[in-house]
Amino acid sequence: MHARGADVHANPLSSFRHVKTGSIELLEHEVGRFYPGIRFELDNPDGALNAEASRCELSDIALTYGRHGTGITIDVPYNNTHSLVFAYAGSAEARTGRLHSDIAGHRAFVASATRPVTLKYASDFEQLILNVSQRSVTTNLEALIGAPLSQPIIFKPTSNLRRTSARRLWEQLMSLVERLGRHDGGYHQQITTELEQAIILSFLTANESNYTPLLMSEAAAAGRRPVHKVADYLEAYWDQPLTVEMLARVSGVSVRTLFHSFRGQFGYSPMEFVRRIRLERARQMLAGADPALSVTSVALSCGFGNLGHFAGYYKKAFGEAPSATLSRARSPASS
Repeated sequence: MHARGADVHANPLSSFRHVKTGSIELLEHEVGRFYPGIRFELDNPDGALNAEASRCELSDIALTYGRHGTGITIDVPYNNTHSLVFAYAGSAEARTGRLHSDIAGHRAFVASATRPVTLKYASDFEQLILNVSQRSVTTNLEALIGAPLSQPIIFKPTSNLRRTSARRLWEQLMSLVERLGRHDGGYHQQITTELEQAIILSFLTANESNYTPLLMSEAAAAGRRPVHKVADYLEAYWDQPLTVEMLARVSGVSVRTLFHSFRGQFGYSPMEFVRRIRLERARQMLAGADPALSVTSVALSCGFGNLGHFAGYYKKAFGEAPSATLSRARSPASS
């Protein structure tokens, strides 16, 4: 299973082009800004390098697309981020320490920060790499477990995209790629920040590590006070990006404990709680009949980046499409 179908050669990050070159020296110089000391070696010294790489950097993650047009071996002596390498097309191999991993179809490779890696790419290999900063992995993991890390996190090197959690991560990445490539207002800071946060959490839960047993253990229960502190906060700051670090700070308990107790007291998660608030604000805006507003602008203002999902949530909550609310508010009969 490749990540793409017939159009595997389309660069999904073309609007963020970083380098396109046939020079291995230039490629090392440009890519070395992100991976100090990286070295490229053509499998066939007479082969023709045709490298293209595009990179998009957000607050705590980065996405990179790359292809080389020839067989190539890459030595990465130091990686200051945790990384996940997907096969966008073709196949590759990875080695870290004594561990070997195939990268093809549903098999991706996870590189833990600071650990040296050797990659061997086939000539048809196209990669999509997710980099997650060490700081964000650490702070989000500490928020989840409610305690400082007792040791650095180390991931198992193989990720199976057939697992539900890993497939969800891939879908989130594709949603982010689609949003970043749009020029119609789809790049909205609040929405992008929350999607970035969701990707980091999925990275932690989709890939096995030395902290997986703790993350999979049963969460403790919290009293009413932490839960209602968070509910009050969400009602006041519904239009701000929602992060697990913030939830842990406001509640004073681990995010796993908070989610377990929040669902026990309200019947749904904090994310669902704030979604209900945002839907209500969206209905109020649509019913206001402001001629400058559209369904799209209201959805984006209220934190919904996917208009199809917004319409579905809205109809389920209020029994009609958002466009119907706006049309009725603007009709002469409602004046």
